[in-house]
Amino acid sequence: STSEEASLRTQEAALIAKFVEQARKVEPKGQVVLNEKTAKTMLLEDGDIIRIPRKTSVVMVHGEVLFPAAVSWESGLRARDYIDLVGGYTQSSDTSKVVLIRPNGEAIQASGRTKIEAGDEVMVLPKVESKNIEVTRGISQILYQIAVAAKVILDL
Repeated sequence: STSEEASLRTQEAALIAKFVEQARKVEPKGQVVLNEKTAKTMLLEDGDIIRIPRKTSVVMVHGEVLFPAAVSWESGLRARDYIDLVGGYTQSSDTSKVVLIRPNGEAIQASGRTKIEAGDEVMVLPKVESKNIEVTRGISQILYQIAVAAKVILDL
């Protein structure tokens, strides 16, 4: 009905407004992810800080999993193995949206077969309901604009 749609739109607008307010408070991290190729050619500027991640023997598994935890790293285990070790996916997880965050800050979309290294983080993202697609699209656009603005500010 029209009144239900209006109520839903009002709730979505409030959610977006709240998100925008929180997003305005976020300061860009200013982190540059380096790999073996780019590390050799990266120019440093006065005030730059080089952070070398600590070696660790654990893998963090969190997000939409039953029991988020730090799990001891074992050679040969894949993303799906670590997800199973913490109880598996929740009902609200999107099993096709698993993000792997490497210790150097690199983030990649992982499949269940992605090889995991010591120190990696496995993050399972939630499903997005179809009625929230417009909200998600709006939030994504806002995030993109914030990222572009942060890039411009960092380049000044």
